[in-house]
Amino acid sequence: MANNQPMVTQGVSILSPASTYPDILFINNAGQGLNNNVSQLQDGLGNNTLMTLSSNFINFDRSVAEFQLDGVALTANAATLNNISDVANAQYLLLTPNAQLSSAATLQGNNGISLTTAGSVSTIAPTPGSALGGLQNFSITAPTTGFLIYQAGNVYSTVMLQSNGTMNITNPDGVAGNPVFSVLNDTSLQQVIVDLNGINQSQRSTLNFINGAGIGFNIQDNAGLNRTDITISSTGGGGGGILPVMNGGTGVDEFVPYSVIIGGTTDISPLQSIATVGVAGQVLTSGGPGMAPSWVNTGAASSTVNVMQVAHGFVVGNVIQISAATSTYIYAQADNATDATCIVGIVTEVTDANNFMFQYAGILTILTGLTTGAPYFLSPTVPGGYTTTSTTTQGQIVAPLFFALSATTALWQPQSPYVFS
Repeated sequence: MANNQPMVTQGVSILSPASTYPDILFINNAGQGLNNNVSQLQDGLGNNTLMTLSSNFINFDRSVAEFQLDGVALTANAATLNNISDVANAQYLLLTPNAQLSSAATLQGNNGISLTTAGSVSTIAPTPGSALGGLQNFSITAPTTGFLIYQAGNVYSTVMLQSNGTMNITNPDGVAGNPVFSVLNDTSLQQVIVDLNGINQSQRSTLNFINGAGIGFNIQDNAGLNRTDITISSTGGGGGGILPVMNGGTGVDEFVPYSVIIGGTTDISPLQSIATVGVAGQVLTSGGPGMAPSWVNTGAASSTVNVMQVAHGFVVGNVIQISAATSTYIYAQADNATDATCIVGIVTEVTDANNFMFQYAGILTILTGLTTGAPYFLSPTVPGGYTTTSTTTQGQIVAPLFFALSATTALWQPQSPYVFS
């Protein structure tokens, strides 16, 4: 017959349910369970703990008992914990080290910087009487003027500018006033030191090289000639290029050899040279306002006329007349009486498309290929031309113009034209 008696394990005490009630934690909420009412957490004997609960929160009342984390009492209040939670995962600066926060950095003063705290306000400022950034250790050793350079550590000093070769100072961007190079004052002497055979000292108060509008300077020690050469150039690196008139130059890179140099067509236009150098015995004669002067034979200056006529179309050597219908100068031609009515002279200079000069008397020196001693007549076939053959065609005009004195000179001596019949 089976034994149905319960087995009792030795060493284990058997307690009645009533005897375990003092060890049970419960909430004192009049039998309503957990809801939004604030209920004190108690043991079975009615002793209060530091915890109150509701369905909305758990509260630890440290006035009842001490709250610990890892056996250490938590002394910070709720406001302090909330503030720390805002920065615990960020980079921050602390006025004093705090090993309890990760990634903390300590702010402290250094050379030239002061850190002061008054109440809750901390101020960072340059140390009074010192230059910020290490310049408080600026060297006062000679020379006291020159270029400021970094030496080592926090030390800066000055040096003199010297050259034993080429020194270029340029303004490639053409920005007015940039760059500016100035040799600084050094007591009573202006120090301009160039090695080898260059300048050693200058008594001038200032020596400035100021670039602008694309001007460059080239300073070259010329040992062979025992001197230092300073070249002004319109190119960035110096040593070449055309310098504009507005910057003190000529505006051109070459002139006619042995020619006379005259001004440009405006106050800043490139200079120009008279197209020819003339021949022996000629004199330079003004062409009047807006016209270049020209070379004429002695005594012939009063025998020339300067004309401004838009798109005249003439070349040197054209024989011209004045048109009664248009009051302009046109080609003369011996084909009929109308085209040879009023011959005024021969073109001796063409300045441009709108300006020319003609001569009406004296010795001509602008012709070539003449036959010495031959008379020349107005051409009936070429407008403005001349020929050694007088026309024999009825109705055309016989108009003697000049006599050839040589292959390149002639005496302009026109005679009254007449109709051949």
